Amino acid sequence: MYCTDCGTRNPTDSNFCKQCGRKIDRTDAVKISEEQFNEPEARGARVKALLLSAFQKQESGDYGEAAQACRDVLELAPRSTDAHSLLSSIHEKLGDTDKAIAERERVLELNPGSIADREKLDLLRVGGLMAKAPKITSVHAQPAPIIIDSPVGAAIVAVAVTLIVGVLGAGIMYLNNERRTSGLPVGSGMVSGGLQQPAVGVQRPVNVAMQS
Repeated sequence: MYCTDCGTRNPTDSNFCKQCGRKIDRTDAVKISEEQFNEPEARGARVKALLLSAFQKQESGDYGEAAQACRDVLELAPRSTDAHSLLSSIHEKLGDTDKAIAERERVLELNPGSIADREKLDLLRVGGLMAKAPKITSVHAQPAPIIIDSPVGAAIVAVAVTLIVGVLGAGIMYLNNERRTSGLPVGSGMVSGGLQQPAVGVQRPVNVAMQS
């Protein structure tokens, strides 16, 4: 049974057209033979009408009917890149990325030179990978590891302490040598917290030459 308004083939017990919703009147329904339906001109007109209906339903948000119209197109014209492309977009809007990718890959099989479809396929694949990636459930920063907890860190700290002690010892030896050179007793003038300046009036010992 065919709709006399849009030409859609419907089940014989249908009361309304599955494509346009028009009530099917069996008294004046035009009978179309399979030979007439499969003629190139009739098939081409049907494909165009179904594609137009699919685009309109997709724009209005009726994705289920739009997808069915695309499948009807593919029954008549399996190599229709427009139907595969639109069906890919519908699956994408419905959140079925795998089916959207499969339809877009079919478009590129039929038309390998389509740059727009290849870019769209790349975006779909990236989106699919991001959707499947494990999600981070915690945003708390992990505490930084303490250096001395590891053997390498402990060795570094030991070397640093050794260097500091060595520098301090070298500094003390240098100060003592300076005091010996200046004639002061080693360790004099030292007070808590630092060096004490020698008292005013203290003179360095002078070697007096013995006169004959």
